[in-house]
Amino acid sequence: MTDIESDEIIERWLAHNFRPDRHYGAFLTGSTACGASQKGSDVDVVFLTRADAIVDSDSSYHLSYFGGMLFSFTETTQEEALSFCTDPEKAVKYYVRGLQEAQILRDSNRGALERIQKAAQGFYWSDALAAKADERALFHLAGCAEEAQKLTRYLTPAEGRETSTLYLSLLALAINLPIAIALQQRLLCTGESNLFEQVYGVMGADSLWSRAHRICLGDVSFLSELELPAALTSESRARTGLKLYMETARALAPLVEDEEFNLVQADTRKFNAVIEETLRQLEMLGI
Repeated sequence: MTDIESDEIIERWLAHNFRPDRHYGAFLTGSTACGASQKGSDVDVVFLTRADAIVDSDSSYHLSYFGGMLFSFTETTQEEALSFCTDPEKAVKYYVRGLQEAQILRDSNRGALERIQKAAQGFYWSDALAAKADERALFHLAGCAEEAQKLTRYLTPAEGRETSTLYLSLLALAINLPIAIALQQRLLCTGESNLFEQVYGVMGADSLWSRAHRICLGDVSFLSELELPAALTSESRARTGLKLYMETARALAPLVEDEEFNLVQADTRKFNAVIEETLRQLEMLGI
């Protein structure tokens, strides 16, 4: 399919789905907007919607096929679209870069979408937003202590160990710990599928963190034939997950040890207590 054909299908789809009584703007985002789409890529569209028209978040996300293309479209309010200004996690998770690179398809409210895009293009990490990002990074690390505990119990000899617990814990660590790194490093993700690669770039593609993360995801393609047998045992995978936790804690150590930051951010003291106890237990295991 040519770009011209794709553009025509998007315009026809928009004519069927854009409702002037409900929507006052539409963005094209994602790989299609920045010219990086591949065969099988979906088309991401965001409709700016009247606040009273959205019942709940579950009803704001839709999928549909049209002209042989899969459309993924979200209804959001202007307030939500600008939430990256005060919510560091949304800033990191594609909001800022997505809006910076978005194509405006409709803008019928006196340039509202253009103003939102300009806000994204002028985005910077203020001291207040950076402090929130650090707090959220510690929140994710502390939250993963539960998964670390499950892996620790998995390594304790016992009957009836469930393999599903092992893999669910590894997956939870693999999804949440990169977000902690991205927040601490102030990464602005270029897309949902690029988050891990961007974190690998910061941590080092061949670093212990990146290698452990890939194994947690089930990617062992980078291991040699000699390394594979030992790496694929359940016990080895559990230890790899705990190593990923430890390496993330080391990367975030400046936040844990920052007395001035912890004095100002009351919640971080609670997070740090959980993190430090988890690390103590892992050290006792020899991780």
